[in-house]
Amino acid sequence: MLNAAAGNSWRFSRIEEEQFMKMRIGRMMLPVLMAGIMTSAAYGGAFDVYNDYPNPDGTYSYYFDQGLKVTLDEDWYQNTMVIADDDGATFYHKASYEAYKEEGYEGGRLFTLGASVNSDFKELPSFEYIGFDEEEAMNYFAVLPTDVQAYMKDEAIAQEYEKLYAGVKDVIGGISIVHAGDDVHEESQAETELAQENARDDVILSDDSSDFVLLSEAVPDAILEIRYYSTYNFVGERIDGYEEPLAFLTNEAAQALREVSDELVEKGYRLKIFDAYRPQMAVTHFMNWALDTDDTRMKEYFYPELEKDVLFPQGYIAEHSGHSRGSTVDLTLFDMTTEREVDMGGTFDYFGELSHPDYTDITDEQYESRMLLREVMMKHGFRPLEEEWWHFTLDDEPYPDTYFTFPINSESLAG
Repeated sequence: MLNAAAGNSWRFSRIEEEQFMKMRIGRMMLPVLMAGIMTSAAYGGAFDVYNDYPNPDGTYSYYFDQGLKVTLDEDWYQNTMVIADDDGATFYHKASYEAYKEEGYEGGRLFTLGASVNSDFKELPSFEYIGFDEEEAMNYFAVLPTDVQAYMKDEAIAQEYEKLYAGVKDVIGGISIVHAGDDVHEESQAETELAQENARDDVILSDDSSDFVLLSEAVPDAILEIRYYSTYNFVGERIDGYEEPLAFLTNEAAQALREVSDELVEKGYRLKIFDAYRPQMAVTHFMNWALDTDDTRMKEYFYPELEKDVLFPQGYIAEHSGHSRGSTVDLTLFDMTTEREVDMGGTFDYFGELSHPDYTDITDEQYESRMLLREVMMKHGFRPLEEEWWHFTLDDEPYPDTYFTFPINSESLAG
């Protein structure tokens, strides 16, 4: 819901309102009345442009164009609603809001997000400071209600509100500043982002490449077509971290893939590699791209049946990838007789049901080719992914909980 709520169930004290009004600076500080709360406009983004996505741990995250990520647990996500405009976003207890609305009032407010170029509000008792964005020179804050917002005529609704409100400061404390258009080409910035991800999600990150090998040496018969080094991929540009057209895998995965290659060569095929180890910075690049719903330059080639804003909810894009653990590979078959890539009835990285290995609305020959690749990979210790015929992970992967960060270039394996 992207409309400002009407109503005026509570106001600032005169002192608070006078102090808050001092925050207006030129065109960047346009005071508005949003759900009875004075807030202020920030930089070019807008609070009313946002998406919500499920996370692997069962939580949900709201991404606002203003540059904020708000993560909620299942209880909060199911029982709250967001009402926003260009200048702020308010999280409401859904049941309280709807009950008050039936009576012609506004209520159920839990907190409101806002932004300001200065920080005069930091000492006000009803404000919770979120942080300062140096890039945009902007302070972010949350405003808490100072009166009763629960719908008190219904005890169950009131108790549900109080349960949610007890966790408000935890929710606010978990808000992070992100940007869909952040440039992560600089390694130092990428490592900072990765450290933040590590702190939030308890993932293990490592830049140790000592157990990785160059795939062209470990599997000399393989053909490389590293799509993320090129511009022919679902993003439409070279992906961060792919600095050379090389493929890395853990030593264990490479040895198993060599066995696959040897067997397929005897059958008249070579392996063609699209992707192997994927730096975490590349996954971050994908995530930032997915947040920019206006960038659809490659839609007709890779996701013509889908709207871009479903790529997160449907699991096509995530904050972490098994490729970053170093034992996952994307590949197909190359026919040595015809000297052509085998027709699998669908292209690499196509987002849709067509890419499912067991999709049957293709020719028998195409389906048999998919099954041949799948059977040989599984025979040598790889497990398939049920949504992508080209994707396989070593079953006994050596780093099941570690996501690696080093870029793909010759120097990464030089040591």
